[in-house]
Amino acid sequence: MAGTPKSDQTASNSLRDDQYRDDRNLRLRSALYERSRAEPAGPVEFGSVFDDLEAVVPNNPVILEVGAGTGSLWVHNAERIPSGASLCVTDFSPGMLDIAKRRLAEAGIPARFELVDVQDLPFPAASFDVVFADHMLYHVPDLSLALANIARVLRPAGTLIAVTNGQGHLDALKKVTRRFLGEDCWPPLESFNLDTGSDLLLEAFTDVEVHRRPGRIFVTEPELVVDYMRSMPQREGALDGESAGSLRAHLAAQIEAHGAFVVEIDVGSLLARQPRAST
Repeated sequence: MAGTPKSDQTASNSLRDDQYRDDRNLRLRSALYERSRAEPAGPVEFGSVFDDLEAVVPNNPVILEVGAGTGSLWVHNAERIPSGASLCVTDFSPGMLDIAKRRLAEAGIPARFELVDVQDLPFPAASFDVVFADHMLYHVPDLSLALANIARVLRPAGTLIAVTNGQGHLDALKKVTRRFLGEDCWPPLESFNLDTGSDLLLEAFTDVEVHRRPGRIFVTEPELVVDYMRSMPQREGALDGESAGSLRAHLAAQIEAHGAFVVEIDVGSLLARQPRAST
């Protein structure tokens, strides 16, 4: 990460060594979606992301995923991986990459795996037809450097599919976080979201298309929200027994009154094409 400010480097190391050391926090967050009714139905992003892929992918594509986490994108869509695809799965966390290796092997999905930081991609220019960046660009300290790296390794007709959230995503959870924790522990979406992402991507690409997919989830288990909050970065003891109990009581009252605790979701993809030549 040459050129990354020390404070950003520290934050990045904390993400790797704490928040994303393994899949525990991701599993807690995923449970909120998997165990709640959703409108539209189904996983929040996985199916629609593969709709995007099928619209742009060539024959026998070479595909890179940066910040792949546990490889869920591929495991949930094993039957939709394009025929003849060559898949390279990367992450900057050794723990996450080990889990991705195991999960894809169990699913019978062939892939190569690389411990890689998106700010310093060790691949030759014009190596890939498609690059996926799924809910990870808002974590990157030097986003301009990361996007320049992605543009460099994409072929001239290639596409970056960047999945992210809108500013209003999970607003109901953010409000209860501030009420019961007295702090905001959410990723800084201002750095890359469905509204700001196009302008940022146009620094490295000449064409950007936004696919927005809003929806709602209906939560009927208070503990899903408590666990979600526990998975987020927060000061030690912020969600202790008393505050967790107050949060559960509040959610139970909402569910009793309305049948569910309703959470708006605002997710989508930005498709960036025609990578600019590096200078």
